[in-house]
Amino acid sequence: MMKPMKGIVEKLGVKPGARVAMVALADEALASELAAVGANVRAGAPRGEVDVILFGVKTEGDLARIPALASKLARDGALWTVRPKGKNGVAEGAAFAAGHEAGLVDVKVARYSETHTANKFVIPLAKR
Repeated sequence: MMKPMKGIVEKLGVKPGARVAMVALADEALASELAAVGANVRAGAPRGEVDVILFGVKTEGDLARIPALASKLARDGALWTVRPKGKNGVAEGAAFAAGHEAGLVDVKVARYSETHTANKFVIPLAKR
């Protein structure tokens, strides 16, 4: 018997009570699912520290926002880039390079949807 596919909230690892910022990512269904598991969800760039940032990346130019966003992460927080797949999407290498340049390490890739993929970046253990 096959195991059911994980839901997106489970894939993203968002826990009850997590402070989540959805930046440039208009996904009402996801916001509702996050709230249903007890996350504190806000739209837009975080003003203070947050546990999870879900960052919608439409073009490689958007990746320039990663350092500013990373500065708002809790020590054990995660920054997810959600980007279009395919030849007209944002290259995985560009996303990885931008995360690394911001001092983060990539630790996971997840299928976000049929058309988008997500990459998880965290602060390296040595810097926490």
